[in-house]
Amino acid sequence: MSVQNKQLFARTNAPPMHEDLATIIREFRSAQDLAVVTLRDRLGVPLPATNIDWARWAHFGESPQQLTLHELGKAHGLFIRTHGHGVEIRFPSLVIDFDWGDRGEGYGFDVWRLWNHCCENRIYLDRFTYDLMKLRVEKAVAAGELVSDSHLHYLRHERELFGAVSASSPGYIQLTSHA
Repeated sequence: MSVQNKQLFARTNAPPMHEDLATIIREFRSAQDLAVVTLRDRLGVPLPATNIDWARWAHFGESPQQLTLHELGKAHGLFIRTHGHGVEIRFPSLVIDFDWGDRGEGYGFDVWRLWNHCCENRIYLDRFTYDLMKLRVEKAVAAGELVSDSHLHYLRHERELFGAVSASSPGYIQLTSHA
């Protein structure tokens, strides 16, 4: 396992996940962070408290600023498409598509989003098929290397910032309030 991937997963006690999957997750998360920072800092878009808030803001104009993300992105040279609980942003040399988590987390992923990231950015297609990626993600969840909420998977150390891992189910997060 590379030094970067060892550092990425160093906070878990689980055996290291498959090298290629760890690399894809690291690259996806990097692109996802870029998208979140771009939305928040460059475009002035408020980050959602929940994925339902995102859907309201992005689709029904219920935000205080009456968001029009497509036009806002176009004015900054970006293509932005909202969908369901998520967003796709096309930067000049990178495409990222992700959903917001139940509590507005901008760092979750699912198998389809990881696969889409590889296809859209033409990376790792020689190492993975969708089915192989799905199998590796399922193994990582079963081993506790990834944790999940109702729709998304998370790196354990990132997800623990917002919830507590349930001992009865190694890959499931029981959300707790930090109020």
